[in-house]
Amino acid sequence: MTKIRVLLAFGVTFLASNAAFALEFQPIGSIGMGGAGVARTFDGAAAYWNPGALAFEADRTSIKVGAGVGYQIDDNLAGNVDRLSTLGDPTTDLSLNGTTSSNLAAAGQIAQILGVMNDIAQHGNDSIRLNGNAFVGVRVGHFGTGVFGNLAGAGTPQTDLTNIKPTGGTTAAELAAAINPTATTGTPTFFSAQQFAAIASAFGGGTTGSSIAFAFDQQLAASNTARVSASSAADGLIQLGNAIAPGSTAGDFSANRSSLESRGIAYFELPLAYGCPIDLGRFGTLGIGGSVKVMAGRVYISNSKLFTTTSGDIFSSITKNHEDSLTWGIDLGALWKWRTVNVGVVAKNLNTPKFSTAELVTTEDGFRIRPQVRCGAAVDLLSWLTAAADLDLTRNATTQPGVKSQNLGGGLELHPADWFKLRMGAYKNIAASGFGPVVTAGLTVGPKWLNIDLDAAASPETGEYKGHSYPREGKVQLSLNSTF
Repeated sequence: MTKIRVLLAFGVTFLASNAAFALEFQPIGSIGMGGAGVARTFDGAAAYWNPGALAFEADRTSIKVGAGVGYQIDDNLAGNVDRLSTLGDPTTDLSLNGTTSSNLAAAGQIAQILGVMNDIAQHGNDSIRLNGNAFVGVRVGHFGTGVFGNLAGAGTPQTDLTNIKPTGGTTAAELAAAINPTATTGTPTFFSAQQFAAIASAFGGGTTGSSIAFAFDQQLAASNTARVSASSAADGLIQLGNAIAPGSTAGDFSANRSSLESRGIAYFELPLAYGCPIDLGRFGTLGIGGSVKVMAGRVYISNSKLFTTTSGDIFSSITKNHEDSLTWGIDLGALWKWRTVNVGVVAKNLNTPKFSTAELVTTEDGFRIRPQVRCGAAVDLLSWLTAAADLDLTRNATTQPGVKSQNLGGGLELHPADWFKLRMGAYKNIAASGFGPVVTAGLTVGPKWLNIDLDAAASPETGEYKGHSYPREGKVQLSLNSTF
């Protein structure tokens, strides 16, 4: 077990520094073609992509070495986490037991906190994800092997909008006395008349409800550092009114359980694969292949307080607490070649490999990698032009709770010379809403005995991270290839 831990520690360090992809099917070496590779990968990565491809080109010996990194930012999650971290920790720092002036300032912060928490909650399972791989693949004749490592992680916020009673304001009367003891009211300037009325009603209506709503309105109009919208702030204050209403079972902010839940996995698979050709006469050739693999994995599960977490902490929190274990897996693949057309299908992890989480959490029965099935096709349209496309037939699990991955992608490859190839394409996760297509591109330079692949992908949509805008999804991959 000590040797396993040393191997995994080295591997995770290598993956983290060269970066990462996810529990969904990893497009090693085919990002530029929209992630299509099931029917067109015959090199050192064939054992990973589709062992059925090993049935062809039996005189080939290939080696492929590479690494990649990717990320995905959901909507404005990182911006919301950063906004929340600037407002103070309501579980310890914010109290309404001071002067009217200090109470108003604290109440304004509480209103902004509740508004941002509502923004986060309304986006459900949004997260920030880190994905990647590092690999060495070898193909000798009909056999394939190698070491294929993947790292996937996601940080997902969990908001507690029940335990939100502020210290010194656990009833409407107490809150009114703390922030508006003179019961001043008037025309709202931050909220609309309809929002103002709904907030006042939530705090019991009458003079007390109106004075509370007016105090919050004037404070937010004067200071709204988090730039929370009137709609989100109103929703949060209505929830606060309900929390402090008579008969409510809501708890104080000191018991609030809002957290950032981080889950990740780093694993290596060491396959031994073989492909066998079946001659179909004038209908071409069918390749059938299989792979048995040893898998060494490290699972990460951790939770941190949401109010004191910044977007920069999300990636680092993914690898906080871990547990190592060994398992094994089975892959099967088939590839049919007829003239210039290839059609393939691969089924990975048919036995549902499981990594242990017993030391991290007692309520779950391990971290399982469910079977993944993908089909693909490739056709040489011209002597210098190839088209390819892949489709996940299964909705694959990710490290983000409740989110599935099912990619459809494809592209074109121009190869006007033996030493130069240019790729372009796109892919889309058709199992998840909220994300548009991702554009891909890549190139290969060098002779077949030693060439380099550089591929990248980027979303046209942008998201915010550490106060800056980036493509909501991005990937880059570099590999060296040799065939002789």
